[in-house]
Amino acid sequence: MRDEMEIVLIEDDEDDAERMLKFLRANFTNKIRHIDDGAKAAEFLLFETDSVPKLILLDLFLPYMDGVELYEMIRLEPPKRNLSVMFLISSKESKEYLDSLGLKPDGYLVKPTRNNHVPARIE
Repeated sequence: MRDEMEIVLIEDDEDDAERMLKFLRANFTNKIRHIDDGAKAAEFLLFETDSVPKLILLDLFLPYMDGVELYEMIRLEPPKRNLSVMFLISSKESKEYLDSLGLKPDGYLVKPTRNNHVPARIE
Protein backbone atom coordinates (compact mmCIF):
# COMPACT_ATOMS: atom_id res chain seq x y z
CA MET A 1 0.00 0.00 0.00
CA ARG A 2 1.32 3.43 -0.93
CA ASP A 3 1.73 6.18 1.65
CA GLU A 4 -1.10 8.69 1.10
CA MET A 5 1.17 11.73 1.21
CA GLU A 6 2.33 12.65 -2.24
CA ILE A 7 5.79 13.59 -3.55
CA VAL A 8 5.68 16.09 -6.42
CA LEU A 9 8.57 16.02 -8.89
CA ILE A 10 8.80 19.19 -10.98
CA GLU A 11 11.34 18.47 -13.72
CA ASP A 12 11.19 19.29 -17.44
CA ASP A 13 14.09 17.19 -18.74
CA GLU A 14 12.66 13.84 -19.76
CA ASP A 15 15.83 11.85 -19.04
CA ASP A 16 16.39 13.51 -15.64
CA ALA A 17 12.73 12.97 -14.74
CA GLU A 18 12.93 9.30 -15.70
CA ARG A 19 16.03 8.77 -13.54
CA MET A 20 14.49 10.66 -10.60
CA LEU A 21 11.21 8.73 -10.86
CA LYS A 22 13.13 5.45 -10.89
CA PHE A 23 15.09 6.56 -7.80
CA LEU A 24 11.95 7.74 -5.97
CA ARG A 25 9.94 4.61 -6.73
CA ALA A 26 12.81 2.42 -5.53
CA ASN A 27 13.14 4.31 -2.24
CA PHE A 28 9.68 5.63 -1.30
CA THR A 29 6.18 4.20 -1.09
CA ASN A 30 4.45 7.56 -1.54
CA LYS A 31 2.35 8.46 -4.54
CA ILE A 32 4.59 10.38 -6.96
CA ARG A 33 3.29 13.05 -9.33
CA HIS A 34 5.50 14.36 -12.14
CA ILE A 35 4.90 17.84 -13.58
CA ASP A 36 7.04 19.06 -16.46
CA ASP A 37 6.79 22.86 -16.35
CA GLY A 38 6.64 25.65 -13.81
CA ALA A 39 3.28 27.09 -14.86
CA LYS A 40 1.54 23.70 -14.64
CA ALA A 41 3.17 23.15 -11.24
CA ALA A 42 1.97 26.54 -9.96
CA GLU A 43 -1.55 25.81 -11.19
CA PHE A 44 -1.58 22.43 -9.46
CA LEU A 45 0.07 23.45 -6.18
CA LEU A 46 -1.67 26.78 -5.68
CA PHE A 47 -5.09 26.33 -7.25
CA GLU A 48 -6.02 22.74 -8.07
CA THR A 49 -5.26 20.83 -4.91
CA ASP A 50 -6.20 21.23 -1.29
CA SER A 51 -3.95 18.35 -0.32
CA VAL A 52 -0.50 19.01 1.06
CA PRO A 53 2.30 17.14 -0.69
CA LYS A 54 4.84 15.56 1.63
CA LEU A 55 7.71 16.86 -0.50
CA ILE A 56 8.25 18.98 -3.60
CA LEU A 57 11.37 18.27 -5.66
CA LEU A 58 11.85 21.39 -7.76
CA ASP A 59 14.16 21.82 -10.74
CA LEU A 60 15.83 25.21 -11.01
CA PHE A 61 15.34 25.73 -14.76
CA LEU A 62 11.81 25.12 -16.05
CA PRO A 63 9.78 26.34 -19.01
CA TYR A 64 7.14 29.06 -18.52
CA MET A 65 8.12 29.74 -14.89
CA ASP A 66 11.49 28.93 -13.40
CA GLY A 67 12.02 27.13 -10.12
CA VAL A 68 12.96 30.28 -8.20
CA GLU A 69 9.72 32.06 -9.23
CA LEU A 70 7.66 29.01 -8.31
CA TYR A 71 9.44 28.63 -4.96
CA GLU A 72 8.77 32.29 -4.13
CA MET A 73 5.08 31.91 -5.04
CA ILE A 74 4.76 28.86 -2.80
CA ARG A 75 6.37 30.69 0.12
CA LEU A 76 3.96 33.63 -0.26
CA GLU A 77 0.77 31.54 -0.09
CA PRO A 78 -0.25 31.04 3.58
CA PRO A 79 -1.74 27.55 3.19
CA LYS A 80 1.25 26.36 1.14
CA ARG A 81 4.20 28.27 2.62
CA ASN A 82 5.26 25.42 4.89
CA LEU A 83 5.46 22.78 2.17
CA SER A 84 8.79 20.95 2.14
CA VAL A 85 10.67 22.05 -0.97
CA MET A 86 14.02 20.69 -2.10
CA PHE A 87 15.73 22.08 -5.19
CA LEU A 88 17.06 19.64 -7.76
CA ILE A 89 20.57 20.75 -8.68
CA SER A 90 23.24 19.39 -10.96
CA SER A 91 26.27 21.20 -9.57
CA LYS A 92 27.76 23.03 -6.61
CA GLU A 93 27.44 26.23 -8.65
CA SER A 94 23.65 25.82 -8.76
CA LYS A 95 23.54 25.59 -4.96
CA GLU A 96 25.79 28.63 -4.62
CA TYR A 97 23.53 30.55 -7.02
CA LEU A 98 20.42 29.72 -4.99
CA ASP A 99 22.20 30.57 -1.74
CA SER A 100 23.21 33.95 -3.23
CA LEU A 101 19.52 34.74 -3.78
CA GLY A 102 18.86 34.26 -0.07
CA LEU A 103 16.45 31.38 -0.62
CA LYS A 104 15.97 28.96 2.23
CA PRO A 105 14.72 25.68 0.76
CA ASP A 106 14.48 22.61 2.93
CA GLY A 107 17.46 21.16 1.09
CA TYR A 108 19.05 20.25 -2.19
CA LEU A 109 19.00 16.98 -4.09
CA VAL A 110 21.86 16.45 -6.50
CA LYS A 111 20.47 14.83 -9.64
CA PRO A 112 21.87 11.54 -10.87
CA THR A 113 24.16 12.17 -13.81
CA ARG A 114 23.57 10.94 -17.34
CA ASN A 115 26.99 9.41 -17.83
CA ASN A 116 27.56 7.39 -14.69
CA HIS A 117 24.05 7.07 -13.24
CA VAL A 118 25.27 8.04 -9.79
CA PRO A 119 22.36 7.82 -7.34
CA ALA A 120 20.93 11.12 -6.20
CA ARG A 121 22.31 12.52 -2.97
CA ILE A 122 20.95 15.02 -0.50
CA GLU A 123 22.91 18.09 0.62
